[in-house]
Amino acid sequence: MIKKSTLRIITIAVAIITAILAATAYYSYQLPTTQTETLRLGAYRHVATYDYVAYLKPNIIYGFTTLRPGEGILYTSLVDNISISFEYNSIINPSATNRSVENQVWMQIESPGKWMKNLTAVEALELFKLSGGSEYALQIDNAALNAYVKAIDSEVGTSSFTYNLKVYNNISLVAVTPVKTISDSFNPQLTIGFKQDNNLGRYISIEPLVSTEINEITETQETTLVWVLNQRIATLVGTILSLIAFAALALLYTKSGPIEPRTVDDVLGQYKDMIMKAAQEPAMKTAVTVSSLGDLIKMAEILAKPVLHSIKEDEHTFSLVEGDIKYQYRVKEAELTKRK
Repeated sequence: MIKKSTLRIITIAVAIITAILAATAYYSYQLPTTQTETLRLGAYRHVATYDYVAYLKPNIIYGFTTLRPGEGILYTSLVDNISISFEYNSIINPSATNRSVENQVWMQIESPGKWMKNLTAVEALELFKLSGGSEYALQIDNAALNAYVKAIDSEVGTSSFTYNLKVYNNISLVAVTPVKTISDSFNPQLTIGFKQDNNLGRYISIEPLVSTEINEITETQETTLVWVLNQRIATLVGTILSLIAFAALALLYTKSGPIEPRTVDDVLGQYKDMIMKAAQEPAMKTAVTVSSLGDLIKMAEILAKPVLHSIKEDEHTFSLVEGDIKYQYRVKEAELTKRK
């Protein structure tokens, strides 16, 4: 039969193992069971391009009556009208097998810090001959636009020396590719600014003429982490089995009798080659008391002399004689056999 002291050690060890398994199981259940990965399948680019031709009044500075982008400054007083065209294109890799594009266009006139006017489709058509589409054109009549701005200034009581005409696009692209169907939107904007500068005078800016946006074709892939699931199962099963073992050992421990006390022979057995029994302790004039039996045994080993063991009632005396000096250790039997 297993001794109760041994049973206690086993129970404590199983309790520690159970705690470790429970902590590992808890940690396992905090880990994600899936891993999300984004795969790059391709890429595509939106490209919006504006072009214009400005028709000028007869002039001295240029000597000709049309200006295209990069050919010169559009001085407001010289410009009669501007014809602007818009073109949209999408570059897709891998190539699309089918593609559809829709564009919603709207316009706005603003006098910065003063007022702003959103144009209806009818107003945009009447003023600028604008008709929506993925590709379109508009015509800016300088005199007509200036008269329109002055009319609004008159209504609100302001004077606008600078103002902007803005063109907004909401392009919807749907493209079928071999890897995935693309559904995306692109929102390029054009600003025609009527400006005034101390050095340049009054002029018209049209920008940006090119707007681009690059996007990737991606796919999200979710992978199950099998090792996490296996770890969860293993630690959970281990914890349950360990708890069962701990409960059984604890019950066995509580039902077992008290721990068997140690005998004097159990304690002294490890020192049997160093201890000799004596009928009585040696009588010496000088006696030095040591703090433990272990210390006395160490001295005996150094001096190569035996330790004398005598018993008087319930007190054990261990003596070591060296010349005229007696080294001794006294202890009650209950203390000697006490389990530590």
